[in-house]
Amino acid sequence: AGDIVSCGCYNKEVTLGRCKTHGGSKDYEYQSYIGMMSRCYNEKNQHYKYYGGRGIFVSKPWRDSYLNFKDDMGERPLGYTIERIDNNLGYSKKNCKWATRAEQMRNTSATKLSFEDVVEIKTMLEIRGKIEIAKMFDVSVSTIHDISSSRTWADVN
Repeated sequence: AGDIVSCGCYNKEVTLGRCKTHGGSKDYEYQSYIGMMSRCYNEKNQHYKYYGGRGIFVSKPWRDSYLNFKDDMGERPLGYTIERIDNNLGYSKKNCKWATRAEQMRNTSATKLSFEDVVEIKTMLEIRGKIEIAKMFDVSVSTIHDISSSRTWADVN
């Protein structure tokens, strides 16, 4: 009677075509994008407090479209992840690059402190608050907390 158009493949093709937005959900870049968005906007993400919780956000072009993000960042090299060049600024074309874990570790606030700075911070913790010290050394309060609890720089007395 002409009611059946195909064996079922047609319906599947139409459905897939309608749902497909960028076709990159399995790309390494997309995994980085999803992680970045989650850290900044999902309060249930375990790292949200270090990102969205402290005012780190994703630029509007990237927030609006994964394809904008991918066009700006290019292909992610194997073994690299997204890094913010300035940890106090958000995710944007001007502030992000692909970096190795080693490169990222050198760009943390803890590594911006010299041995002498850490010794001074440990001394100051006896008389000043963590927020005040963080402002003085231009690092995060969490870095000061890590120093005070010997999570970093444990070998410094």
